[in-house]
Amino acid sequence: MLPSKSQNLTLHISNMLLSSCAPSPISLPGNRPRGYKLQASIGQVMLMSCLLVGLIGKTAIAQPAHSSDEPTFIEVKAKTAAFQASIDNFRKHIKRLFDSELRFHASDLPSEQQLLREQWSFLREEGFVHHQSLLQAALDEFQQAPAESVDIGSMLYEALKRGAGRDDYEGLLPIARGLYHARYPADDLLRLLVLCSLADNQYQLAREPLQQLIDSQQASPEVLKLFADVDVLEKQWTREQEILRQDSVGDPLPQAHLETTKGKVVIELFENQAPQAVANFVSLAEQGFYNFSDFFLVVDNGVAQAGCPKSDGTGGPGYFIPAERDAAVARGLFRGYVGLARLPDLPDSGGSQFFISFLPNASLNVQATVFGRVISGMHNVARLNRVDPKAKSDKKTQERPPAEADEIISVTVLNKRLHDYRPTRLPQPGLPQPGRGAAQSPSEPVGTGEPGQ
Repeated sequence: MLPSKSQNLTLHISNMLLSSCAPSPISLPGNRPRGYKLQASIGQVMLMSCLLVGLIGKTAIAQPAHSSDEPTFIEVKAKTAAFQASIDNFRKHIKRLFDSELRFHASDLPSEQQLLREQWSFLREEGFVHHQSLLQAALDEFQQAPAESVDIGSMLYEALKRGAGRDDYEGLLPIARGLYHARYPADDLLRLLVLCSLADNQYQLAREPLQQLIDSQQASPEVLKLFADVDVLEKQWTREQEILRQDSVGDPLPQAHLETTKGKVVIELFENQAPQAVANFVSLAEQGFYNFSDFFLVVDNGVAQAGCPKSDGTGGPGYFIPAERDAAVARGLFRGYVGLARLPDLPDSGGSQFFISFLPNASLNVQATVFGRVISGMHNVARLNRVDPKAKSDKKTQERPPAEADEIISVTVLNKRLHDYRPTRLPQPGLPQPGRGAAQSPSEPVGTGEPGQ
């Protein structure tokens, strides 16, 4: 039954946000294949926005979901018609999304449930666009008179902090720059500006705040490593832009459309530079190898890794493929770029496991075969539940029950070229169990084990 008051809906959304970092999915009724889930949330950033714009005329800014503190409420009054219109549009959209979810759970007809599931997914993606428009309108109003818009500045800062804290950098760089130029008082604003600049491959913009962190002796070892890598990353990105230009005028590249429990992700596959890795990925995808497999390792500021049938980093397809790291053609590793995971000391040990990078990585770039990039849905990658199979097994370090891993429901490959996609298969020597296979931070190399099953 639809809540009779908008306040009820606000409380419903607030409770989902504050209950856990990633609300539990609602399973579809009946005996459905593993992986078919209707998420009870449109994602942390958008749930945050539900609080930001409120549904009862106020803006509520919540503390991070893992915090034990009560949410902080800040009343924000729009002064411009554009900001008010964005608030109204987002409020209406959230109601449509919630209505769709309620109709789904009230339905007993499988055909209707499928249509409602598709409608809900579409509304979720549309809501991301509304969310971006809302933040842009808030930023425009803030920049007109920062000193008179302290409440909006606080709203923008909380959105920036929460987004960066979840590796969800889409649309955040203008906010970070706006707050920086307005001298917004926040101790971590320089660090957030650096992260947003790097995520957007704006290396020149990252230099000044990086230098300020160093000069003020606030630079962590991570920041110092980033400072050392900026020149390398900028050079790699300049080269990458030329490759992207060449790709845009050449034959269309294959695409992999991933349906996940957090939404759709579209990956463009670099067949020109990594034909072996692309052939392997396409071949496995068309066999259904990745269907209902977990994103078993998702690490803040690091990677989201999938493709292990055992969901612990030790499984693979039963063979290796050769590495493709020829410096003359190899692609760099930037935010949203996709690499082939392998064993740390064995270059030709890639198999089925792959990872998506949350930030540019100069160190990992020289080790992994980069074979694709996310061209749509990176915000869905950022919303993946943070999981670590190693930490999951160490119950002593757990402060709360581990999150459930998100899944790849299916992979559909489009724009294939007119040839067979068959990789060169290398024999897989007997190897010890390698254990955990990915980085905890962008400065550490990812090396995963696929010793077979």
